[in-house]
Amino acid sequence: MGALPRSHRLARLEPVRHVLEFAHTSYFGEDAKVLNFNHLTSLGAGLELDTSKYHPLWISRARAVVRYVFGQNVDGVSLGLAATFD
Repeated sequence: MGALPRSHRLARLEPVRHVLEFAHTSYFGEDAKVLNFNHLTSLGAGLELDTSKYHPLWISRARAVVRYVFGQNVDGVSLGLAATFD
C-alpha cells in the first residue's frame, strides 16, 4: 500500500490546529502594591479541535492551552480550557 496523496494527508490533520499565546500585563498603583509585583508575562501553547463534524456534540471547537506565567517574584503554570457552542 503506497503513501497517501498530499491532499489526503492534510485532510486528516485539518480538524486539529496548534495555538500559541503571549500576554503581558502591567499593574499600577495600589494593585501593584497589593500583588507585590508590577509586571506579569504569559507564554502558552496548545491544541484546538474542530468538533463540528461530530454530532450530537453542541461544541463546535474545543481548546486546551498550557501557559507558563512569570513576573517579579512570581512564576507558575496554568491550564486553560475553552469551548465554542453552536
